[in-house]
Amino acid sequence: MGRDSDCLFSLPLCPASAPKLRLMRGQSLIEGDKLYLKCEASGNPSPSFRWYKDGHELQKGRDLKIKTNKKNSKVQISRVRVEDSGNYTCVAENSIGQENATSIISVQILTTTTTPSSGVSHARRCNDSEKTYCVNGGDCYFIHGINQPSCK
Repeated sequence: MGRDSDCLFSLPLCPASAPKLRLMRGQSLIEGDKLYLKCEASGNPSPSFRWYKDGHELQKGRDLKIKTNKKNSKVQISRVRVEDSGNYTCVAENSIGQENATSIISVQILTTTTTPSSGVSHARRCNDSEKTYCVNGGDCYFIHGINQPSCK
């Protein structure tokens, strides 16, 4: 009790403080995947949140949802496209100050080709050590062309 992250009201035990953000991880996605970003902040008073992609403020739309409460803000794009790649920045601000965190999002086109005789694909399911790459229940695939895991 008494820590900034536990404060809900401005009481003597909860001194005013500028927002502090948890770091967001970058993500590599395949076109058509769901993008889910969560920005968590502490601060007193509770901060307001804004989201930017490559310096331009994000606006809610058919495929883009933004949900915010006192402690966090979430961005969700139901089906990402290559043009959704970029730097996504969350800005948390209150009367004391502001802080921002950025996540680099990379969207690739998955081209699975097979040769008639071998049946070899350009993607495979991740092995056990790579499965921790995906969070929020995503399925992990290793993309040979870019030599890195991706989530679906």
